[in-house]
Amino acid sequence: LVLRKDFMKNYIILDTNILYRSSFGDYSQFRFPTTYDDIKGKIERHDLVEQFEVLVSSITINELFQQQVEAFEKDYKTLIDTYRPCEPVYGVELTIDPNFNYRIYLEGRKESYIKANDIAILPICNESRFGFIVNRALNKNAPFGGKKGGADKGFKDAVIWESILEFAASNPGHYILISDDRQFQPLIREFTETTGQDIKIIIKDDITYLDSRIEELSNEKSIKNKLDNVYNRLVDDDEDIFNKYIEHLLGNQLEKMDINNLPCEVIDSEIKKEIIGLNEVGEELFKFKIRGNLTVDKFAPKVIVEIDNVITTAQNMYIQSIQVEQIEANLATGESLRITFEDKIFYPYEQGSEQEQGSEQEQGSEQEQGSEQEQGSEQEQGSEQEQGSEQEQGSEQEQGSEQEQGS
Repeated sequence: LVLRKDFMKNYIILDTNILYRSSFGDYSQFRFPTTYDDIKGKIERHDLVEQFEVLVSSITINELFQQQVEAFEKDYKTLIDTYRPCEPVYGVELTIDPNFNYRIYLEGRKESYIKANDIAILPICNESRFGFIVNRALNKNAPFGGKKGGADKGFKDAVIWESILEFAASNPGHYILISDDRQFQPLIREFTETTGQDIKIIIKDDITYLDSRIEELSNEKSIKNKLDNVYNRLVDDDEDIFNKYIEHLLGNQLEKMDINNLPCEVIDSEIKKEIIGLNEVGEELFKFKIRGNLTVDKFAPKVIVEIDNVITTAQNMYIQSIQVEQIEANLATGESLRITFEDKIFYPYEQGSEQEQGSEQEQGSEQEQGSEQEQGSEQEQGSEQEQGSEQEQGSEQEQGSEQEQGS
């Protein structure tokens, strides 16, 4: 049995300026700002971890690391400079290990944070792509903006962009780049032509697009879960509903039908056991298709059919009934046929229940009849015994009277 599905992953890439921190409240830890946690939290709350992956480029992580090291060194120098005037005062003492290396310390914290939070890293592109980066710089193509003093930033943006292109080429999906750098906007067409994928580039203030995308996929997942539940109900080995429905079609629905207004009998039939296009079409209503071939008495050689079926469900995707909605048919030559048929609804549970009830009623009736017959037989036997006893008593009385008279 085959259920056809098509779900593509969504990759969210966060640029350095989205994760930039203007201040640090705790130099003992390395962590991303709350923006990262907010995005991951929304994805997890909607149970969409398999549909989304948040990527941070290794260049961005290194930039954030360097930013924190420089901020620490600056604040450390300020601390020392502030302490010097206080040093002569008795009781005020500042102890600093002269051998302490903050860069090494923070490197360990960074690796622990990445591992503990399962950070997905966008790797730096291969060296073979650096020729493209040089050409971008020489021609001042995006993301090189040509602004004075922006060469370093343009180079890092270019490396990130080439890394995205390389990653997307081997990882099909929908891409969302969140960056406040407008230099990426002109590159959307290049991304589509180079990778064959689609990308949406948004700034931090337009994060509502991401919210709507998460909400959209959350609804899609809800539908997918419903489809999975209905599908599993159909093919469950214990209930075997799908195979029973096929038997119902072959034994009841497809025995006789009108084809092009001609009453026809089906001589032979073959239905493929494949569930095609299962989809939700309404509240507690689902549709799927099945295909097969029919051999009928008035058309040759075979009639090719595609049968649309409607499932009615209740709570927990309990399947109440399945029925044929329409049958599309044509000959091998391509000629279309018009089929009309008697509507016969398949009830996977109620049919068996009715049969069992009927059987129980019949058994009960037979038992009652048998009981009545036994009672009647006992009553007759009792009546006969009473009559016999009365006859014997009468005979004895007559004999006794005769003997008295003779005496």
